[in-house]
Amino acid sequence: MKKLFVMLFVATMALMAACEKDDDTVQNPPQDRSEMLANTSWQSHLQNTYTYSGVDMLLDLNTMLDFVDRTSGSMFMDLNVTVPSLPSYPGQNTNESWDYTYTFDGTIIVMTQSYVDDQTGETESSSDTLIYNASNETITFDMNDQEMVEMFGTDVLVFERIR
Repeated sequence: MKKLFVMLFVATMALMAACEKDDDTVQNPPQDRSEMLANTSWQSHLQNTYTYSGVDMLLDLNTMLDFVDRTSGSMFMDLNVTVPSLPSYPGQNTNESWDYTYTFDGTIIVMTQSYVDDQTGETESSSDTLIYNASNETITFDMNDQEMVEMFGTDVLVFERIR
């Protein structure tokens, strides 16, 4: 009897070892981590000399990214153009601001802006994807804008946290 019990025990252990163990980890959907960004402000600064019609201009672009709460925020862009070779030229300043809603999973920020189309009067929306880098605490926004590449040599804004 003892021999039968040992053989049954060994056979059971061999059977258990041969079977693949199921993965007990549950695949959870990405979690909303928006509370990590709520009430923070970020700034990006680009500066470059741009030549237009043989005239060198100094372009200075400051961009602010504010996450007001867990779901909404605003972006502000301020472009200042000066012509160093023409000190009497007053320069030009253009700024634009817009509100957005956002989601954040810890790495990817999806910003969605709703607006009214000037021509159709219809409400439309567009989304942009930004990347959060936790190791150096920056946010990168690739604007995919050829005109910006021509003026600044890049179309990527890298935001650093200021608050």
